[in-house]
Amino acid sequence: MNKLAKFFRMNKYERRLSLCRNTYFWLHKRKFKAIGKKSYFWNPIFLSGTRYIEVGERTGIWPHARVEVIDGWDGQVSPPVLKFGNNVNVGQELHIACADSIIIEDDVLISSGVFITDLSHITTDPDRAVIEQGITTKPVKICKGAFVGKDCIILPGVTLGRHCVIGANAVVTKDVDDFATVCGVPASKTPLRG
Repeated sequence: MNKLAKFFRMNKYERRLSLCRNTYFWLHKRKFKAIGKKSYFWNPIFLSGTRYIEVGERTGIWPHARVEVIDGWDGQVSPPVLKFGNNVNVGQELHIACADSIIIEDDVLISSGVFITDLSHITTDPDRAVIEQGITTKPVKICKGAFVGKDCIILPGVTLGRHCVIGANAVVTKDVDDFATVCGVPASKTPLRG
């Protein structure tokens, strides 16, 4: 079956998604550091620092995302890295704040409402507003095949292991082992029931 016949056999939703995937790359490839074919950010969306964002192939980010890459804070300038691998699927209302390095490897599934950050605000001076005190950063890595549940928070310095599962509403404050399942606030391993 040729591509055109296959396209017309799709339902309305599948056709719209196919058009989005196939045209986004061509319309926006100069905006990003790199973007692979059939990858897209679905509008409405807020993007900043796109020149530091790398996106693999077949990666999709659904509407209402806020992806901020910050290359300088209070006079300090650094070249940040935000990288999505191949075949990464992200639900709506993602929020990423990146000032150092956030790497999301291939085949990662991220549910809606997730917040991922590699920065923290300094809060040591009680006489100054928090926003004036600067930031600290620690890289974040989400390894191949991981699943991040709805409304999770991934904090600075965390590595999520391969094929791990993060339960809904978890706040991840430390590394998660390969193939582990964690949930809760702060996230911890869940005992197996049998």
